[in-house]
Amino acid sequence: MRHAVVRPDIGFRLVKDGETIIDCPPRQDAVARVAALWGRDVAGALLPVQYTHGDIAVTGFLARPPVSRGNRNREYFSVRKRPITDSRLSEAVESAYHSLLMKGQYPVCALDIELRLEAVDVNVHPTKREVRILDMASVVSAVREAVHTALHPEGGAAVPTSLDDHYDRFDNR
Repeated sequence: MRHAVVRPDIGFRLVKDGETIIDCPPRQDAVARVAALWGRDVAGALLPVQYTHGDIAVTGFLARPPVSRGNRNREYFSVRKRPITDSRLSEAVESAYHSLLMKGQYPVCALDIELRLEAVDVNVHPTKREVRILDMASVVSAVREAVHTALHPEGGAAVPTSLDDHYDRFDNR
């Protein structure tokens, strides 16, 4: 699931006991991929994230409130397209949502962080789920600002209410 959400350019198929659990074709746009994996309701609540500060770029998507989860299971992060887990990134996203979700609810997001290759060490964990980022404070700040900017567009413009037009061509789930 982590790889399929982060890499819509790659096709994924998971078959368990003869039943297809995940079937995502390559080169799928993010909305279609999320609709296939997490359902149409979540896909309809997506907001794009595109933020750059210096050598740090944060891209991906997040779900507009009130779409949320009772745990962090739908907070997905990757560094240079490699899925990772990091509580500091989760906390950065959650702080940007702090007044938008009920207590005990967690955001839905998939964010990729692009850094210069020499700014990250990917060989710190046997399963490659953790990385060492040399300037983690800057990355945390960029992630928080990226999410805040997506949720609160400049000039007070309203956040779109739906992305239905992006996936009208897909079957209902």
